[in-house]
Amino acid sequence: MAFLRHVIFIGGYDPKGGKRVYVEQKKQASLYAERFGKKINISDVDKSQNLRLTWSLHNPQDDVTTQFDLLQWDDLVRQRWARTDAQVVREALASLWEFVSTGQIVQMWRLSRPLVYAALLPYTLALLAMALPMLAGGLSALVLRMLGAQSTLAWAIGAVVASLSAALAYRELRKVPVTWFLRVVAFARHYAHETDQQPQELFYRERIRAWTQELVSNLATSHADEILIVGYSAGSIIATGLLPELSRTLPSEQRSKLALLTLGNCIPVTAASPAAHATRQDLKDIAAQNHFWVDITSPTDWGSIHGIDDASRYAQMPASPFRKQISPRLHTLFTPTSYEALRKDKYRVHQQYLLCTELLGDDPQAYDYLMLICGSLSLQQRYASPAP
Repeated sequence: MAFLRHVIFIGGYDPKGGKRVYVEQKKQASLYAERFGKKINISDVDKSQNLRLTWSLHNPQDDVTTQFDLLQWDDLVRQRWARTDAQVVREALASLWEFVSTGQIVQMWRLSRPLVYAALLPYTLALLAMALPMLAGGLSALVLRMLGAQSTLAWAIGAVVASLSAALAYRELRKVPVTWFLRVVAFARHYAHETDQQPQELFYRERIRAWTQELVSNLATSHADEILIVGYSAGSIIATGLLPELSRTLPSEQRSKLALLTLGNCIPVTAASPAAHATRQDLKDIAAQNHFWVDITSPTDWGSIHGIDDASRYAQMPASPFRKQISPRLHTLFTPTSYEALRKDKYRVHQQYLLCTELLGDDPQAYDYLMLICGSLSLQQRYASPAP
């Protein structure tokens, strides 16, 4: 019997349009067929909807058809995108102050030290970029003085060395992709502060409600066997806001088909904020409705937090078999040499959730993104039993 799935995908914090997700998905499907002999047919993109791109995937071997809705929010990202170095610094300092003053950074340290290392890296590099030129200039002046140069000349040359070193450090600092992480942290902070008690400050949640209005008529009459919300990276935060909104709006028959898959989860960066009352309520609602939720996040991913039951930790909901935290066990999906190279490339590790692996796992729950969105098993069927 044919299996029908409706995937609602929310990507990460990215100012580029969603079309690139479609292009990458077609590329990965081609790789999948080449490596594993299983063909996935992908249709053209339907751009007729205001807030989403839609296409379909067909898995002829298993007779599975998936409608794939990519929810667009890149326009919101661009509106909040810091366009000057001064704006980046201002946002970075505001985030650092909130994380330190509220104790969030201590919580993050206990949950995931690598994430804290990644969060502090931009600040550390910036301090070094300021300190090293000053040190170079000062040492140059002292050496010249020891060699007998006049004080004024020595310190003038030292100032020139410091200025040139600072320009070089600034140029090199701009080559390092650290500002992206600062922007994601700023997004998490802004989202945490959005609440119905201050409707004038709603921004991302207004988009969640607009998505719901656009989706609901289609979903209410859908014949899909599963309605799967997929949140990737920062999109995992948005996904926890969308699921309760859809659940409140859909008829009970469709509501029972809702499931949540989060990949590269960074929800605690928002949920741990003292201001995140709405986010914690979302987590509580997801748990109370027993929506099946699987979080797949790698412990080697420095941009995410692995193994946290967010509803239990931040909404004080009891543990439930409807919520599972699983590692993709990437070391089993690549040859040792390839995995070692992957593990060292932290940016690639964070992207890997959406990419084709080198090998197929040898157990039914092995991570396989294309089969999660286009396979014959629903999320609950695949992960209902404990992982081996």
